Amino acid sequence: MAAAIEEAVFNALRGHHNAHTKLPSPRIIKIYVASLKDDFKEERRLLLEVIGPDLQTLYDDRQLEIEIVDIHFGTGSDGLTTVDLDPYVLEDHLEEIETCHGVSKSVFLIVLLGSRLGNFLLPTKLDPTIFTAIVNLSTGEEVERLRKWYSTSRPMGVHPADERVVPQDGDATGHYYWLATDYRALDRAEWVAEAERLRELLERRLDEVLRTAAAKEKSSEDGLDGEQFCDNLKRLKTRAIAREIEKGLACSPGRILTLFRHWQKQPENGSTEHGDVDGPPGTNTSTAVEQLESSLVQALPASNHQTLTVDWAENGIDPELECHDLYLTSFKNKMFEMMKASIDQDLAKDPNGGKGRKKTVQEIFHEHSTHLMYLNEHLSANKYISSKVPERIRQNVQMNFRSGSRHPPYFIHGGHGTGKSTLLSHIYTELAGWFEHVKVHRIIRYAAATPRSAYNLELLRVVCQQLAIILNIPEGYLPKDASFDPLYINNWFQNLLKHCEDLHNEILFLFIDDLHRLNPLDCDIVAALSWLPISLPWNVFLVVSTTVPIESLRLTPMQKERFKCADYFFDLALEQNETQVQRWTTAPEHGVATFEQLVNGLFDTMEQRFGVKGFSRLAIYITCSEYGLTETELLELLMPTQDADLVIDSHEGDFNFSTFRTIRNQMRLILREKLMSGKLLIVWRHSICSEITRARYMTPDITRSIHSELVNLFFPPDSDDSEDMSTEQHSRKSSKYHSTLMPAQSPELASMHCFTNGITGGEITKREKTKHTELLTEEAGKILNGMIHTHPQQETLVG
Repeated sequence: MAAAIEEAVFNALRGHHNAHTKLPSPRIIKIYVASLKDDFKEERRLLLEVIGPDLQTLYDDRQLEIEIVDIHFGTGSDGLTTVDLDPYVLEDHLEEIETCHGVSKSVFLIVLLGSRLGNFLLPTKLDPTIFTAIVNLSTGEEVERLRKWYSTSRPMGVHPADERVVPQDGDATGHYYWLATDYRALDRAEWVAEAERLRELLERRLDEVLRTAAAKEKSSEDGLDGEQFCDNLKRLKTRAIAREIEKGLACSPGRILTLFRHWQKQPENGSTEHGDVDGPPGTNTSTAVEQLESSLVQALPASNHQTLTVDWAENGIDPELECHDLYLTSFKNKMFEMMKASIDQDLAKDPNGGKGRKKTVQEIFHEHSTHLMYLNEHLSANKYISSKVPERIRQNVQMNFRSGSRHPPYFIHGGHGTGKSTLLSHIYTELAGWFEHVKVHRIIRYAAATPRSAYNLELLRVVCQQLAIILNIPEGYLPKDASFDPLYINNWFQNLLKHCEDLHNEILFLFIDDLHRLNPLDCDIVAALSWLPISLPWNVFLVVSTTVPIESLRLTPMQKERFKCADYFFDLALEQNETQVQRWTTAPEHGVATFEQLVNGLFDTMEQRFGVKGFSRLAIYITCSEYGLTETELLELLMPTQDADLVIDSHEGDFNFSTFRTIRNQMRLILREKLMSGKLLIVWRHSICSEITRARYMTPDITRSIHSELVNLFFPPDSDDSEDMSTEQHSRKSSKYHSTLMPAQSPELASMHCFTNGITGGEITKREKTKHTELLTEEAGKILNGMIHTHPQQETLVG
């Protein structure tokens, strides 16, 4: 080839990869801010309103997305945190830290530590020995309260990190005592009062149990070592911010930034922030804070932590005070410089992001990588149990390969949730062991996962380019007479297959999942899938899956007849093709539920937990976006940002950072994140979710309204047109946080969001006659004609 391709990239394009193969990573810096809710309100405001937008502006040309997660934003001004009101949410926050660590290219955690550690947290679960010890020290009324809120019945929807071992030999003592979630149905004020009484009771009794246990060498309850028993008790007393710091240090200390704030001129009994007592030197609170600060200083590089001193004030930091204003200015400057230095240092390790390789090769690699990530997701889910199909295909493949026989493609047919994608992914990984001393090349595509895999012509063109790279055809992946004519692309594909036929000891497998989801084009003169070969060379094998029967696919009559061959068509509903995969939820008592019923049941659960209005809005946005939206884009649509002290309630249709992370965790079975153009896009895991969303929540008017919102999200109207926007929309768009939540967008992705969902260029132009709209309309025309991302000379690489 004219241009050298890195061996790792070449191997990935050939399907020679493993778990250690380096794939493209997101162009995002996502940072979780750990602090007490009331201690650092002004500092967090600066991070969101000033520092974040300034960094976004600085790194826009690097195509980086800066996202700062303030878990306390939109949780009210009464001093109570989300975790105080719902203790189970802490695990969601800890997972958010892990997520930030996993996706961020640099800093992932900022710790703001003052002189307090926050409230005692209600334990979500208690070890039976600890629960028994507490009960033994409690009064009758206290025992009644404990048994009201703690039982061995595990609540529905508990975070996976909270799962408990199964008791052995039917011993009920093996169960944890779980905190009941009935409080979610209570009035906020009623639960706040009850939670405070329960919190005071548990904290007081835990201290008594701890003092008693510390005086003994062993716990009399179950023979546990006394030291271990005490450690378990102390663990229950750990505050939320300490848990967050602990999680961050376990991930990567080198990418954590910390700012310590010390008070000066503080009275001996001085208090701040809603009357909570700070810890004077020598107290337990002060000692705990000092220990936490010491552990951070020891673990973090010297350049990653700073200490600022400011005059004490009864109500905390007040920007109206001159000394506090100077402190906030110093905080802003120091934090900005620390963040910039860390980001620059990490970006220097990957100066060009792989842009040194040939542009077309890199773009094909990025497209292929998206599908490899889908593949890895299926494999890591480990849902495959057993199937008779792989063995039948193996025998047939080996027979054709050894005899040099031509053959049709293999079709796997089954309904939603029958395991087609899991089965296809399993065969993809297993086939390498079917042959000895033979090079096996593999290409896999999940139809409609990306714009380039959503249309017949574009999918086939990119596959041809990848085949040309695999076959090492000089400049073959960019023919000089490149055409967008279906007949030309089809001939190109056939010529490449003939080239494969001349190879020795090499075999090619092409997988296409959900073939029925491929969109036809207006220029498809004959059947949209007429390019599927009726007869393949002896060493080329095509395996596809479909939910739609062959009779309903856009095939020619001859194709339909040939593809029904019993040796090449596998209907998973038949006994001879029995396939078992793990179900992701428990079936109802009244019989085996269909996959549609399972998804509808999960939708019902989400409505109950987060409200019909909130869940339906999220589901509709994901459905209408076609290829997904980033987290920042969804938050821009779902999170009011005009008032940080507002209580943002999902039952009213809105989400804050905390509730958005929680609902994503609760929807993990039906949501996935995919990497496309350097961005992490949130999409449905199963296409049936879109169908159910449309049936349950969407009318033509709602659909058109949502599409209009998506257009305005990427291409805000001029001020003259802004009068047409609703008050709610305008309050979102005019927010100070907008520049943080919405970094620079890719025109290609924006146009994909809008024009694959029923909004025409003419309709947009009538509504907003702007330069951006003209660009959007032009891009729409390319999409509708199957030309977006198709001409190598016109492609724009993102990420």
